[in-house]
Amino acid sequence: MSFVRNTGELLAIRRQLKAFATEHGLQLTKVYVEEPGPPSAAFDLLESLLEAEGQPLVVPTLHHLAVLGNPAQIRDHLRDCAH
Repeated sequence: MSFVRNTGELLAIRRQLKAFATEHGLQLTKVYVEEPGPPSAAFDLLESLLEAEGQPLVVPTLHHLAVLGNPAQIRDHLRDCAH
């Protein structure tokens, strides 16, 4: 949220993500938004992924996984879990 100015901008970004997914034959099921303060969205995301079977994860860069630990190790772990 620190890069988003207001709720309207956040909603516009969600619409853009959904349109992009649809254009590529995908379905956007959840968008995790990190709020200012202690990181929580990344951990909620990881928990949700590990409970799902093969649900793909799209992040702009691996740096977005850094709050969970070494981004390359997190990526490899998720790949091993079929994500």
